[in-house]
Amino acid sequence: LAGEQGFEQAQYNLGAMYYSGFGVSQDHKEAIKWFRLSAEQGNAEAKNTLDSLLKKSTTSDESSALEDAKEATLKGDFKKTHALLLPLAEQGDVTAQYNLGVMYEAGDGVPQDAKEAIKWFRLAAEQGHRKSQNNLGGMYRRGQGVPKDVEEAVKWFRLSAEQGHSSAQIN
Repeated sequence: LAGEQGFEQAQYNLGAMYYSGFGVSQDHKEAIKWFRLSAEQGNAEAKNTLDSLLKKSTTSDESSALEDAKEATLKGDFKKTHALLLPLAEQGDVTAQYNLGVMYEAGDGVPQDAKEAIKWFRLAAEQGHRKSQNNLGGMYRRGQGVPKDVEEAVKWFRLSAEQGHSSAQIN
């Protein structure tokens, strides 16, 4: 309960429990989710643990693709960025999903498509990605790609704010 309410130490503890299988069924994916939530709030121990786990679980090809996508973006080659991010996003990588959402919302390297942006933001938001939660809330508030829905907007802003996202805290 405390972890779901955004307490970083409780989130870290849940991550450790899921990773080791102490008191719960062992689930490394769930562990990574809780470590990520804690790390995003500034818990250094969670960040170090998450970095270590992701290095173990991320193949060098995936790491390379994310770095290549970042480099392509900095060079303004959004078509290449999209080509590199899409396979990662389809495999559930929240960073890739978030960045695809941003690309579709802005029309960077892809046709501007609010519904496609919603799709990618939602996939990442449902995995606890606070920036995606905030962006999804904004799209519901504006009725961009979805019918305008203030209650749904507030839900996503609240989830993001509970993780310390400063923009969501003022929405």
